[in-house]
Amino acid sequence: MSQQPVQSVSRKLILLIKTGYWLALTIIAAMVIASFVLLQQLMAQQQHNHALLDIVSMQKALSQRIVFLAGATGAASRDKQPALVTALKQATGEFETNYDRLLKETGADPLSPARNDPKSIEYVLFSKPFHLDYFSVGLVANGDRLVSSFASQLGMQSDGYKGGGDRVGLDASVANATMSGYAALGQRISAFADQKSSNILDLHRTLFFATLGVIVLVALFIFRPMSNAILRKTRELVDARNSMAFIAVHDGLTGLHNRTFLTDHFDTLIKGAHRRRERLAVIQFDLDRFKQINDTLGHAAGDYVLVVTAQRMRDSCRASDLCARLGGDEFVMILNGAGTTEDIHALAKRILGEINEPITFQGTTIMPGASAGIAVYPVDADNAQDLLVHADLALYSAKKLGGGNFSFFSEELRRELDYRKQLEQDIRMAIANRSFEVYFQPQVSLTSGK
Repeated sequence: MSQQPVQSVSRKLILLIKTGYWLALTIIAAMVIASFVLLQQLMAQQQHNHALLDIVSMQKALSQRIVFLAGATGAASRDKQPALVTALKQATGEFETNYDRLLKETGADPLSPARNDPKSIEYVLFSKPFHLDYFSVGLVANGDRLVSSFASQLGMQSDGYKGGGDRVGLDASVANATMSGYAALGQRISAFADQKSSNILDLHRTLFFATLGVIVLVALFIFRPMSNAILRKTRELVDARNSMAFIAVHDGLTGLHNRTFLTDHFDTLIKGAHRRRERLAVIQFDLDRFKQINDTLGHAAGDYVLVVTAQRMRDSCRASDLCARLGGDEFVMILNGAGTTEDIHALAKRILGEINEPITFQGTTIMPGASAGIAVYPVDADNAQDLLVHADLALYSAKKLGGGNFSFFSEELRRELDYRKQLEQDIRMAIANRSFEVYFQPQVSLTSGK
């Protein structure tokens, strides 16, 4: 997987996560806000109902106070009447103000059809048997008349009610009727408040369960698919990374480790052998007739021979050993804890024997043939580069012996290599310096003279 598709997948995944997150957050926030608004409405309604019930309680007390003050004023001596008249006037004014507020807060309408519903507030105010509006208005009117009458008699005002206090109907029956009406009104307000609170609580409960349902739905249809998508994409990325890591260090045809892996890990193997004081054998293989197989049977046959050879090498080595394909028909096997020279000799002979077994390809028997060169750590070299060079020299020597052979590296091969390198260098320098001299040397037969 290239870098660009990976980045594209990452961007899409991030966008999916953000979209799902904000959608879920918006839905839950809307539900929470709705729940908060309902609670605020419930609290405001409760406060409103408490205020109405307080007014009802005050009206009960004021109605009793008005009737009591009316009787007390008529029975009191003249010197005490002014104070009682003032108190009566104040009580009547408060009662009227509270009643106007009560009508405003309840929104009661005398023409509303609700006046026929026994459970309604209008029924208590405007219908039988309570007629609370009639008794409340009458109580205020009679209280005002009584105050005006006593005020005129006491000279507290020049003009007032002239009918006399005995004609004003303020007695216990008025108080009882008013008390009964306000008691019924209080019950209606309480019942109405309870019903409305119950409705709001039911709605809040429904909203609560709806919120839980939304959370479950969000989890099932947003976060769960999103989590599965993240898991799936993560697995794909991990698989792609593992695939790229495998391809980077393995040969695509045979599945063996490649030259890159060998280069990166050879030094580690040498350090391990040095730490354990063991010998390490480097065996380099080369197929003797690989070009001939390719030319006569085709590249498919050549590839098949390489795959079979790699499998035979893999079957011949231990888990601690390393098999690698250098390229073409060249392979390397590194043996940990190789043992003595005799052990290495026997192992190399066995491996070559298995590799050289006939291979059947599409009905054709192929005799692959392979040669091997062996270099041993620390006898032949103490570093990876020299060990590979020495194994290659030994392989070259084995090929000169004929197919299917193997050879150990020796100093003689090193000297031969050095001599060949020196000769090549001398020839290049001689050509560059024009040091070659050409001589004509005729060849004459002594018998024929020709």
